[in-house]
Amino acid sequence: MTRERWFAIGLLLVLVACVPDELDQPTSGDGWRLIGWARGGETGPPAVGEDAQQFLAALGLERMSAAVEPTNRETEVDVVVTHAVSGSCSQVRFDGFSAREEERIMEAQITDREDLFGLFADACSADANPVVYWLAVERSVMPDGPFELRTDEAPSVITDVDLND
Repeated sequence: MTRERWFAIGLLLVLVACVPDELDQPTSGDGWRLIGWARGGETGPPAVGEDAQQFLAALGLERMSAAVEPTNRETEVDVVVTHAVSGSCSQVRFDGFSAREEERIMEAQITDREDLFGLFADACSADANPVVYWLAVERSVMPDGPFELRTDEAPSVITDVDLND
């Protein structure tokens, strides 16, 4: 093996050792707060409102976090987003939403170890382990009527949520 290859392997090992087992998970951000998150279940497209509640119930996660104040239905909407992570690179964090009102798009921002390592992402195993995030999103930050809710890996969902309920 060449000297450069040994150097690259050594650098990779140092980088892997420097990444914590879990990324710090914020509990709230601009227009959202985390109700709970769990490893397991299944991945799927984002879900909003009643669809989010049905998704959580199907996975047995509707009581994911009793310590957090439940969604205030007058000012917030339940949103569920999922993400798949490698078993060997399982660090993941929900960072929030970016909204493009003029395009009627809300996109979930999720950071995982592969995002952190970039070039070294191939060192992660190819399995897909689901992580489910249950969020309370303020109605005021969501577009009215039909809009697209995206994650980086799930298909886009056109969601027509009646925010006047």
